[in-house]
Formats: sequence, C-alpha cells, structure tokens
Amino acid sequence: MSKYVQEFEKDMDLIAKRQALFLKLLAYWKPELQRVLANTSMTTEEKVQYLLGTAVAKKILTSFDKEPKSLEGALTKYVETQDEKVLINRITALAEAATEKQELSKARSNLTSIVPEKILGYLPTNLVVNTDPQGQILDVYTRFANKEKNLGIKIEKQKAFMKVKSRFEAILNNQMKSNDPKTRMKALIIAIMYETGVRPGEVGKGHSTVTQKYEMVDGVKVKLEEPIVEEFDTFGAISLLPEHIKIINGVANLVFHGKAGTVNKAYINNMELNKQLIEVVKKFVGSQNTPLFSVDGTVFTQATLTEYYKKLLEAAGFPESETKGHTLTDMRKLKSSTTLHQALLDEKEDLNEKLLQIEDIYSDKALKQIQKVIVESLERAFTKSETALNHTTMSMTINSYINPKILLNYFQNSGDIDESFADIIENDGILKFNLRDFVNQASYSRFVNNEGFRPAVESGSLGLIPEQDEFAKGYNYLRFAKLNKKVIVVDRIEGNKAVCRFGRSTFILPVMALPVGVKEGMSLEISLKPANTKFVKNKLNQIALMDDGGDFSI
Repeated sequence: MSKYVQEFEKDMDLIAKRQALFLKLLAYWKPELQRVLANTSMTTEEKVQYLLGTAVAKKILTSFDKEPKSLEGALTKYVETQDEKVLINRITALAEAATEKQELSKARSNLTSIVPEKILGYLPTNLVVNTDPQGQILDVYTRFANKEKNLGIKIEKQKAFMKVKSRFEAILNNQMKSNDPKTRMKALIIAIMYETGVRPGEVGKGHSTVTQKYEMVDGVKVKLEEPIVEEFDTFGAISLLPEHIKIINGVANLVFHGKAGTVNKAYINNMELNKQLIEVVKKFVGSQNTPLFSVDGTVFTQATLTEYYKKLLEAAGFPESETKGHTLTDMRKLKSSTTLHQALLDEKEDLNEKLLQIEDIYSDKALKQIQKVIVESLERAFTKSETALNHTTMSMTINSYINPKILLNYFQNSGDIDESFADIIENDGILKFNLRDFVNQASYSRFVNNEGFRPAVESGSLGLIPEQDEFAKGYNYLRFAKLNKKVIVVDRIEGNKAVCRFGRSTFILPVMALPVGVKEGMSLEISLKPANTKFVKNKLNQIALMDDGGDFSI
C-alpha cells in the first residue's frame, strides 16, 4: 500500500468519525424533530425556522462553519416528506465537506500564506506541498482525492516515464513501420494520442447532445428564444474516420467532435507519424463509417490499446510490476503538462518586458500591477494547455491534468522557469513566492543576456540624454543594482559622465544619476527606496542647466 493510499484511508476514517459524531447529535435531536412534525398548527416554513433555531441545529452549523441555508433546504424536504434519510444524508455530506475544508486549510497553510489568492487558483484546490523548515519541498500530492489517482502517484509516474522517454519514442516510431498490420495500427493510435493528447475513445460508444441557449450578436451574448439542440457522434483516436484527417502541405490535421460535443483540433509534428498517416489515408479502402485504424474490419478497444501501451513501456525499460497503474490517460496528462511548460517558456520574454515597465516596485500600487501582469501571463499559458486538450473548462485542466511541479518551479524561479521539463519533474526545489522577485528576476535576465532593455529613465525623457542614449546600458546596471542592493564602484569621473564598474563590467552613467557628493573611487551601495518620480523629474529639469559636471556634481 503506497503512502498516498494510506493518507487517503486516514482521511476517510477522519470523515467517518466526524459523521458518526453528528449522527449522535441527530439522535439527540430526534424527539424534538418528531414533536415539531406532529404540530398541526404550524406551517412548513414555521417548522423549518423553529428547527433552525434549536440548539442542535446551531451546533451543527457552527461546527461545519455554514450558513443556515445549508441546512434549510434539507429541513424543508424533511418536514414535507417526514423522511429521516433526508437529514441523515445532508448532515453526513456537511460533515464530509467541513472535515475536508478544515484539514486542507491546515495542510495548505504554507501555500496559502505566501501565494496570493488569484495566483493560487492556478494550482489544484486540494493540493498539499510538504516542506522542511527551510522550505525544501519534500512531497507534492492531493488530500481527499481518489486513492488510486492521487496527484502524488501521477507525479511519480511522469518522473519514471521521463527516464525512458527517448527509448519509448524510438520504439514507437519503429512499430509504426511494422509489417504486421495490427501492430502498425496500434502504434499509430498510440502515437496520435502521445503527440496530440486526444482521448482514446471507443468505436460505437461516442454520442453527445449539445444545447445552445445563447448566441453572440455584435459581440454581445444574447439568449435564444428557442434553444438549439444538436446531436453528435463523438470520436477519439481509436475511432477516427478517414474524413477526420486532412493532409495540408504534408501535415496531418485532425478535426472531429470529441467528448461533450467539443470540436477537437490538432496537427501532427512528428515527421514519421505524418508520413505513416499520409500513407494510411491514401491507401484506405473501406465503408464510410469504418474506422481508419481497423484491420480487416476488426476495430481495437481501449483494453487492447492499454495492454499494448504497457508493453511499449516495458520495452522502453519499465519493469512489468511498475506498469500496473499506467493508463492511456497518462499520455493526455503528459501532453497537458508539457504544453503548459512550453507556454510558460514562450511567455517569459513578454512577462519580463511588462514587469520592467512597472515603476516604484516597493509601493502597494506596484505590487498590484506585478500580480496583474503575472496573472495575465498565467491565464494565457493555461489557456494554451486547455485548448490543446480541448477541455470544456480550465478548472478541469488545473485540477486533473497539469503537473503542479511546473508552477512550483515557476514560483521558485520568479517566472524564469527551468528549460528542461524532465529536470522540473525530477527535482523538488523550494517552496517560494515573492512578487517583487519577479521584477528582480526580469531585470537580472536582461542583465546577464546583455540586452539593451528599457532603462530606469527613458531615453530623452528628461531632455538630458541623447535619443541614441549612450547611457542605456548603464541605467540597466544601475536598475539591477538598486533592485538587488548590489555595490557599484565609481572608477573615474569625466565631465558630466561617470565611468563605473559592476563586477567585471564597465559602464557609463550621467554623474547626476549618482548620489550627491560622489567621488572617484567610491563604492556605492544602491539601496535607496525609489523617490517620488514626478518630484525628481521636475527637480532634475530645474537643475540640469546648472550642472557643471565637476566632482561634486549633483
């Protein structure tokens, strides 16, 4: 029994004890309930309001931290039907929800204390991150989750897969070229799922009804007078028809109705898979409704494909004993996670640019702006993952498919997520989050890349710096030094220019950008809080013409 199964059993036992406790309260309450039910002079509403005011009802609501409405509906139904099961079911449900909420609140306190609520929403709602006193992550898993589908188990499976990934892909590519038709078709189905993350599906079992209640008119959502009801046959990788694969410029494009009637769209990057699909579509001979990947009219089932998938894992290096819990859905979860990882990498440059435009980062206003920029970037990245898997809600993507270690790595590195997905999965890292560190990291990223990024003072903004801004690089170093409380050294002063050193780098600044009284050879710790920007600009404009550029230049 794994540690996650043991944790699940403990959680279920705790819920059962809480439920038993409140069922005892219900037994104590029963005589009063029966007296109220027997009172013919009271209306249903009066009976319900009376019962809500009793000591037992108040005890239940207080213990569950619930409003009266959470019990009112059950009491109304109980009074109307006089069915005790109504109350039993409601109280046991409240006990379960309250226990889960209270336990998760304690277990997630390290997360909720450092990660802002809006950003926390991009992690699973029942995620727990265990750490040591120094913040080193010891374990990442879910509480009150299905014991066989705990997030900790999913993470371990992905970690193990990444070690055999290259071998798995090589074997799969070879199997797609097999002379055995059944092996070839099974390999093609698995390859499509692995490449695109589409669901496996099953021949003859996919059907969905979609009701459209609204339409968009000039960008406004308008309710239809009569809902439009559409019925679809739905498909997955196993049941795809020839019509679902279009070859455009040598690339296979998939378009079909999937689960819940959503239109699934995907295209193939794998060159070998493209080649094989083009050949299969070209040679396909069969009736209009015969699945593309059938052999002599015989179609494959999920059970057959799951067994084949496990054999591929074994061939890639998995011990047979370790493939037991692996399913076809693992490929879908991997695709969702790798898509998010790549999306966050793609977002990095734009995120840094927007963060570096925020001024006075020590102000409360700046903190709100930093959080807003991060949230917008996360929303775009998660939307790509949601779209890649054709999910109906982002909540499904976050809670059931994404490996949260990606986001924990993103937090630890303040947006500068590790380039290697395998490294993120393998290493646990530190539980860390700081809004201002995102700006520091953005500044550092540009600094080490030696790019001419936006200076602390815009070129020409004070009428003091030429439009071709010879000081831009210097301002970059100065900004980084200020944000990270680093020391710069004034090497020499030449007129109104100061030649400075930062580590092994040399750069030039206007003397007026440095503290009053600066001299050659001085070491400066740039750790002052940002000044009032408007006041500084006005003051500098006033004194600019009087600056003689001497050693004691302002």
